[in-house]
Amino acid sequence: MNFFLQARRLIEMDILLLTSLFIFFLISGLYWFLPYITPKSVQFGVRMPRSREADPAIHAVRRRFHMLLLAVSVPTFVLLIILPAVLKLYWITMLSMAADMVLTYLAYFSSFRKLRALKESGEWYRDVRESIGAAYPEEAGEGSKVLTILTMVPAIAIVALTFYIGIGVYPNLPSVFATHFGANGQPNGYSAKSIGTVFMVPFIQAGITAMMFLIGYAISRTRQEIDVSRPITTADQQERFKVYVRDSLFLFTALIDLTMMMTSLAVWGILPPDSVLVLTLLPVLVGAIVLSAVLMSFGQMGSRLDVPELKGENTGKVNRNDDRYWKGGALYYNPKDPAILVGKRFGVGWTFNFGHRVTWAVFAAIILVPVLIALFSTHLI
Repeated sequence: MNFFLQARRLIEMDILLLTSLFIFFLISGLYWFLPYITPKSVQFGVRMPRSREADPAIHAVRRRFHMLLLAVSVPTFVLLIILPAVLKLYWITMLSMAADMVLTYLAYFSSFRKLRALKESGEWYRDVRESIGAAYPEEAGEGSKVLTILTMVPAIAIVALTFYIGIGVYPNLPSVFATHFGANGQPNGYSAKSIGTVFMVPFIQAGITAMMFLIGYAISRTRQEIDVSRPITTADQQERFKVYVRDSLFLFTALIDLTMMMTSLAVWGILPPDSVLVLTLLPVLVGAIVLSAVLMSFGQMGSRLDVPELKGENTGKVNRNDDRYWKGGALYYNPKDPAILVGKRFGVGWTFNFGHRVTWAVFAAIILVPVLIALFSTHLI
């Protein structure tokens, strides 16, 4: 227990600072390496022929982007993290997260505009054979299905175990019990015993797990936007990427469920409250770091995955110039596209087609589901 006591004291003193540092380095680190993990046919959100990938102008834009990142990240780190920490004004460090997200995107947006201007002035798409490349998901093989089920098992088991323990301890809980604890491990909120209050966290846990599984299914059914100059190779890369990301997401869901189970065990008096902060933060932080590293090693849409490239596969074609659908190089808006999810232009993973009605229904559901869970739990009080 000494480890938990020391760790709790550290987190209690600097929880805002530690959170700010983690998010700052995560955002800044991801942005720094993203130009190297995006497909070579898309740089800074700009579609271009692969014949331009060695163009010195693109390397110059990349160097300029890194200089801009340093120019915005260093002052943010010093003024909104280090200085407030010295002055013990930890709440100010929370501003660094918003500032870093906005400023790093502005550095990206500046590079997006610079490269797009070079593309237009240089007429990069003049006299090229434009084409649209897409592959739709096929039925997964038995081996892939088994692996996917295995990666879902830990999350399902943790949720089931949480409810099992809760049902067992419910009769022995006092009529009024602590439901919230401060950073110092002391209770600062109490509730009357009911199904809603005792199982509030497990209900949310089950809801998050179901949502993650739905996201995983949606990922497996997304359309693959292949590079028409290397259609077979990129289709193989993207199919593998989807499987790896989906299974990694399911395993990360298990870590989220684990943190929520630890929270429930503390509320039910099974774990000492002073150990909960460490136990709940550690799995998610470690999982987020590992997941980010794994995704970056794959490259966006599997562009860095090592797959056998067919000899003589180069078709000489170029993907359609579709920059007009990408607002600010980041948001995809195309009402005529039936796809709901599309691969990000700058980043790892997928983004929504904001021109599709289903996208707005999904966002509405994301907002309404927690509200409905809270109302359901309140009804059970």
